[in-house]
Amino acid sequence: MIHTPISSLKIGDTILTLNPNSLELESDKFLGYLDYSNSVTTFISFKSISSSILDITSTHVLFAVRDNEIGHYFAMELNEGDWLLQNGIWV
Repeated sequence: MIHTPISSLKIGDTILTLNPNSLELESDKFLGYLDYSNSVTTFISFKSISSSILDITSTHVLFAVRDNEIGHYFAMELNEGDWLLQNGIWV
C-alpha cells in the first residue's frame, strides 16, 4: 500500500474508503476537499486503545460507531467511547 500525504492528493486519484453498508474497504476516486485552506489550522489528536494516534482537523469527516449505529461525524463531534475503523478493525 502506498501512503500519500492528504495535501498531495489530486482529483481522480484512487483512495481507500469505507463502504458503510458492508463495512469493507473499497477503492474509490478522490473527489476533492471538503475543507481545504493554506492558512494555519488546529489539529485534534486521538489516541486509540491500541495506542495508535490520529491527528486531523476538527472538520475532518469520519465514520464512527456510536450506540451500535454507524454514522459520519466531524472529528470535533467524536466522544470517548466512539469506535473508528483502523486497518479493517474497529478500535
